[in-house]
Amino acid sequence: MNRITNDLDRAAAFRHLLIFALIVVASLLVGMLINQGVQWWLGDAGDPLSTPRLRLSLMILHSFSFLVPSIIFIILFYRIDPGYYLILDKPVTFQWLLVGVVMLFVSMPLIQYSYVINQMVPLPSWMTQMETETNTTIQRMLKMERPSILLMNLLLMAVLPAIGEELLFRGIIQKIGYKMLHNPSISVWLTALLFSAIHFQFEGFLPRFLLGLFLGYLFYWTKQLLLPMIVHFVNNATMVLAAYISPESMLAVDSSTIDMPIYVVFISLLLLIPLVLFFRNVQRQMETAS
Repeated sequence: MNRITNDLDRAAAFRHLLIFALIVVASLLVGMLINQGVQWWLGDAGDPLSTPRLRLSLMILHSFSFLVPSIIFIILFYRIDPGYYLILDKPVTFQWLLVGVVMLFVSMPLIQYSYVINQMVPLPSWMTQMETETNTTIQRMLKMERPSILLMNLLLMAVLPAIGEELLFRGIIQKIGYKMLHNPSISVWLTALLFSAIHFQFEGFLPRFLLGLFLGYLFYWTKQLLLPMIVHFVNNATMVLAAYISPESMLAVDSSTIDMPIYVVFISLLLLIPLVLFFRNVQRQMETAS
C-alpha cells in the first residue's frame, strides 16, 4: 500500500512540476511582452540602455520570472491555505535567525574562495563574452550616487530575489522534489544546481551553487521558508551596501581579483561544523516532536 501511495505521490508531483514549468515559461513570455510595451511607451525618453530604464526592465523581468509564476501556482493548487503549504504560517525564532545569519557570514570566505576554483574551469568564448556583459551591467547598477538609488537597488537586488527566488526554488521546486524523489538531500542539491544555472553567470556558478545548498538545507532543517528568505536578503543586501559605502568594492565583481588565504577558508569550514550540527539537531528535535 505504501508503494502505491508513493507512486501516486510521485505522479502528482511530476504533474505539478510540468504545470509549474509551463506557468514559468508563460509568465516569462508575458513579462517580456510587458517590458517591450513599457519600453515602447517610454519611447525616446532618454537612452534605452540608461541605468533607470535598465533597472525597470530587470524589475519587470525578474518579477515575471520568479514571483508571478510562484503566486499563480500557489493560487491554482494551494489557495485554501498557502501559508501552510509554503511553511510561512510559523514565526522565525530569533535564535534560528541569529544562527542562520552568523552561518552566512562564516561561510562567506568559503564561498568567495569557490570563485577561485571556478576560475580554473575553462569557458567557451560565448560564455566569457556573456559573463563580461553581465559584469558590466552589474557595475553600472552598483553606481549609486544618491540614497534613493541605494533603496532602489536594495529593492531590485535584495528584496525581490529574496522573496521571488526563494518562493520558486525552495518553496515550490524543492518541495516538489521531496515528493518526486523521496530523498530530501538529492532534492536540495538538484534545486541548488538549477538555482545557480538559471542565473547564467558561469564564472559564479560554483559560489551560487554553494549558496543554493546553504539556503536549501536551511529550509529543510528548519521547515521555515521565511528564514532562507531573510538570509538571502541579508546576503544580497550586504553586497549592495558594500558597493554603496565603498565604491571600489565593485571591483570584486571581477572574480579574478579575489585573493582569499587558504587558512581563512579552513577557519570558515571549522566554524561551520558546529552551526551545521545545531541545525541538524533542530531538525531531529522537530521530527521527534512530530
